[in-house]
Amino acid sequence: MSNIEVFTCDCYPPLDIIKIVREAFEEARGDYTLTEYNIEKNPEEYSAALDRYGYPFGFKECINIFVEGKRVIEGKPSVKELLFYFQQD
Repeated sequence: MSNIEVFTCDCYPPLDIIKIVREAFEEARGDYTLTEYNIEKNPEEYSAALDRYGYPFGFKECINIFVEGKRVIEGKPSVKELLFYFQQD
């Protein structure tokens, strides 16, 4: 089972990141757990989770996606970029 953590902010709402990640990951890889942290909805939880990776609270990309503790997506990914990563073998 893979562990996915998705860090989001409300400044980048055009994509339903969670839905795209779920659908792409289910189709390509199967079993996973997915946790979303949103800086506007719960800044304390967001900060604590990001701190585990050594990033300070002031660090903020619009989207950060970690799979098994490794940051694999950052910034403002397009749907194509997300699908490309998650549908790789």
